[in-house]
Amino acid sequence: MTVRVSGLPLEVTTSGDLTHGGTPARVSTQSLEVQSKQASPVRVSTQSLDVLNTLNPPARVSTAVVEVLSSSIDSLFDRSFGFWALPPNGEIIERYEWATDIQTARSGEQVRASLRSYPRVQVEFDVMTSDDAEMALIDALITGWQGRSFYLPVWQDRRRLDVTLSGTETSIPVDLAAFQYQDGGFVGIWSSATDFQILQILEVDEEAGELIFAAPIDRGWLPSAWIAPIRRTWLLPETSATRFTGAAMQARLVFNAQDPVKFVPLEWDSLDGGAQSIEDMVLFSHRPNWTQGPRITYRRRFETMGDETVRPWRQDPSGRGWITRQELHTLTNRVEINRMLQWAAFIRGRAIQYLAPVRDAAITITRSNGEDDSEIYIEGRDYSALLAEITPRTYLALRDSVGWIVRRITTVESEGSEDKLNLNASIGREGSPSSWQEAYLCEPAHLSSDVIEIQWWDRETADIVISHEQVTA
Repeated sequence: MTVRVSGLPLEVTTSGDLTHGGTPARVSTQSLEVQSKQASPVRVSTQSLDVLNTLNPPARVSTAVVEVLSSSIDSLFDRSFGFWALPPNGEIIERYEWATDIQTARSGEQVRASLRSYPRVQVEFDVMTSDDAEMALIDALITGWQGRSFYLPVWQDRRRLDVTLSGTETSIPVDLAAFQYQDGGFVGIWSSATDFQILQILEVDEEAGELIFAAPIDRGWLPSAWIAPIRRTWLLPETSATRFTGAAMQARLVFNAQDPVKFVPLEWDSLDGGAQSIEDMVLFSHRPNWTQGPRITYRRRFETMGDETVRPWRQDPSGRGWITRQELHTLTNRVEINRMLQWAAFIRGRAIQYLAPVRDAAITITRSNGEDDSEIYIEGRDYSALLAEITPRTYLALRDSVGWIVRRITTVESEGSEDKLNLNASIGREGSPSSWQEAYLCEPAHLSSDVIEIQWWDRETADIVISHEQVTA
């Protein structure tokens, strides 16, 4: 965005003149700094004047006017948008959807291209009420605005205002930690489904912990009012509701966000010693929730020919299995949730591969190792035969109190009741069977779907199902 400053009228008032022993003031320098951010309004942050006056009395600048001709500011509150302020009844489901074009050869080799820089977002939840006025409002909103647009709060970021507003403020203090406020975005303040205000955010001032608005709030609010980030959304063209003997109503609502939700893409950064990578693949080390065991799906991509009159003929052109492992990951704070979304933004759904531990098949280390050792001994399970069949599973991840180490397995040798894994490089740290806290075989993987689904239980807790699809060696 380009901003053009068209005029800087300046009036200088001074009492100095030749009669009183002074000379008129002269403005020698005038500078203007314009602070601008993409997709947000322009704000003039600094204007300085340097006035040269040779004799007393000092000059006084009485008027300085700045006119800005261009800005990327969106329109503010749009009355053609409905406002959905009836809260969810129970969990909220958010789906973040990327798009990847995948070309698969008969041999199984694949070429992947990301088609979407930022994900589309879908929000789904139930609304239930036994209040007659709210039931009438649900009917009216769905019937009247289903073909139009809604302002929808980001429900997991909703909180009480906690301050009294007089209506003259242009900023308010807000808890910004990890929540989805952004420059140029919208914020809603409301006390009921019909008493609300939509404002545009000029700047999220994280240092001061404030939201700075593009215009004054222009009305008063009590501390009990709600505040949340707002998305512009569409309701799905088909929406269902259930009436319980006329005394209660439940509606299942699915909204699609009109604007993409932007996250800063970040490669997975393990909390245990930092990110660990090998051959341009970073280890995805987040631990799954073992209350639901991993679900493994084994597939083959067969080609089958024939009709109902003859025996069918089948071949396996890729000559390998396609293994998908589905894991439940429970996240217990907003930093962890946002980190998972930033990782998904980095790999862009199914576009970029990473290294996935095979946590459902942990290995047991049987001997101590030195820092310079490039082999490690594990409990024998005929791994040479296993790795010969599952050729991509040729990486090893080890974790001790310092963090993770990742190496590639070059060969496997059976020695009695043990298997020796020969590695591509020295381990780099001394270890013993008791000091290695975790040890897993790993394999290159993509996500099996472009959709990341988050089930929110409250503002700090969510479940995400991650499906790793094995990549050919």
